[in-house]
Amino acid sequence: MRFCHPKLLKIGCLTAVWGDRSSLDPMGLDLQYFGTLRPMLYHGTASVNLASIRSTRVLTSAALLAPDRRHAVRSAEVIVKTDQHVIALRDQLALRQGHVELTGGWYRRDLIAALNSRVFFWPGDQNGPNGYGRHFFDAYRRRGHKPTMLRVHFFDLLKANPDAQPYFCRFNSGAPRTSGGRKSPRGPDTFQDAGAWEGSPSRVAEVSFVSKVLLPRSTEVWDHAAGWQSL
Repeated sequence: MRFCHPKLLKIGCLTAVWGDRSSLDPMGLDLQYFGTLRPMLYHGTASVNLASIRSTRVLTSAALLAPDRRHAVRSAEVIVKTDQHVIALRDQLALRQGHVELTGGWYRRDLIAALNSRVFFWPGDQNGPNGYGRHFFDAYRRRGHKPTMLRVHFFDLLKANPDAQPYFCRFNSGAPRTSGGRKSPRGPDTFQDAGAWEGSPSRVAEVSFVSKVLLPRSTEVWDHAAGWQSL
């Protein structure tokens, strides 16, 4: 069985076969191998959003839900009301501009717009998300929040969204840090598609999609009493 993602046919990447670690372009990310290394993607959301997600089976970016706030940093949770649901957009307190070095001609509004226009996932396996994802969930719990965790198979998500391009990032793009006196760079190359990726698949810290993604039937939600349950 061949895995064919239409968006990547344009860059000649999809020669990979299920169960085979066929290599892509040396400068690209082998999606087949990445999906084997990190078979699950995890998404955190406010518990109040679960009704909307179950109804639509769609994860929507903040920019689509609140277009008037596309270039604004949320200093607190923002509530958006639709015809049928109430949706909470989490705060962006971790986005501290003092830790950011803007590159590639980006301005602050470009970074904020890029973050708000995406739906984010933490890669991981059956045991949980990577370290960045665990830190995200732990940080919100320490503040008294109870974020809901969704998980979905990487390949299932791609198959459910054949026209959506996955992007990959080396760090938590919304939580910059200064390390050794060096600020975190943010610019046009912060979010890279598979063809532009340089380095090992294990260095992917974050996966994102622009605007929205449809959740496949295999998506699960964590129930604190019963464990993982079908969405």
